[in-house]
Amino acid sequence: MVKPERTKLENIQEGSGKDIARLFFKTYRTPSQVTKIKYNNAWRIRNEKSQRSFVMPIVQKHLSDWKKEGFIETSRIKIPVRVERKKGKPYNLFSAGFLMNLEPIYLFFKKEGYELTPEEKQYLKINLLFKDMRKEILKEYPKEDIIHATIKYYTKNTIMKYFFLLKDIRENKEKYDKQFKKVEELNNPKSKIGKEMKTARFQIINEIHKKYDLKKNKLVTDFDIIKVVAYQLPITNSNFLLQKYLSEKENNNKFIEILDNKMLKALQICP
Repeated sequence: MVKPERTKLENIQEGSGKDIARLFFKTYRTPSQVTKIKYNNAWRIRNEKSQRSFVMPIVQKHLSDWKKEGFIETSRIKIPVRVERKKGKPYNLFSAGFLMNLEPIYLFFKKEGYELTPEEKQYLKINLLFKDMRKEILKEYPKEDIIHATIKYYTKNTIMKYFFLLKDIRENKEKYDKQFKKVEELNNPKSKIGKEMKTARFQIINEIHKKYDLKKNKLVTDFDIIKVVAYQLPITNSNFLLQKYLSEKENNNKFIEILDNKMLKALQICP
């Protein structure tokens, strides 16, 4: 019986395409560089014989297919590819590099029935696509395809971390004594501008947590403390993502609430 051909997403999530997609997702790479990493023995044997750039057909096929689907970005500047020689010095060839974008992830959401809006796509693109973040996503989820690795990384370091902090603050108040004092200072300003900012913050945070049916003062304290804690965390990519998330949550909570629901549903964490 002939196996059915893999779909666009299955080619990224299964088989050889899974590893090849991860390599193109990490940074701009040429097909030859991906071949060298994924199929090192074949690349080395071929390189020793011809001393030329070599690309495995399966790498080229996946890349060609993904280009047609709009999953690949091409580098504006050509990148160096080192060529080893048996005699003489090695040298660099300069070729276009290719990078996997977030289109497969957007397609995944659409397939699951939770299509992302242009604003949601742009938000994720801005916060997830820089080089160090890509590396961290793959490092944290070494066994996952790029789609689930990215969604899990985002969810873990925004939604889950937010609720962990909220729970920890409520259950271990003494641990956050300094943050409580800092929030008291913020919520009792003396200047006219400070008082206006306090009023705006009360209104925003009350909207954020109204579904929990908590008192206004409790709401402000909780969210403000989470913000203070988040901005005192070590400078890391994941903490940067949390800070951006909190900023967006404070300024556009409805947007974040809808995106949160899509993320959790896509991971089948909530109905």
